[in-house]
Amino acid sequence: MSESFAIDPSSPHVSIFFKLCRQGSIESVHSYILEHPEMLFARDQRGNTAMHHAAACNRNYVVDLLVAYGQSTQIKNHSGSTALHIACYRGAINAVQAIFAERFIYWEGRYAAFLSERNHRSWTPMRCAAEKGHNNIVNFLYHRTI
Repeated sequence: MSESFAIDPSSPHVSIFFKLCRQGSIESVHSYILEHPEMLFARDQRGNTAMHHAAACNRNYVVDLLVAYGQSTQIKNHSGSTALHIACYRGAINAVQAIFAERFIYWEGRYAAFLSERNHRSWTPMRCAAEKGHNNIVNFLYHRTI
């Protein structure tokens, strides 16, 4: 999926689509994608994609749907955070699990490389979870590195 497709972040379609992703209605998100497929390339003023919005609100089914449509979980926003960083920071364990289930099949060292990605604060996803006291997520991530 191309990250260079430009869509005006102030477009009403962008705010409607991101709101649907945050609310978590699979049917509504799916219908909106069918009507406006360009929304899969949209970003808000902070560089967040639909994946960031769904992950932040713990909408694991929306994460699954966006992955099925080809949206990457690896896209970084203007702060250098991926959807995993955001989900970890917000305590969104279901979204964290969905990102792992949909995006990765383990092979030697792969999870460790993914988990070592740092945002502009030099925080890894695990640090994002730890800073906010989300021990369930820290434990989940830790068990993916051993």
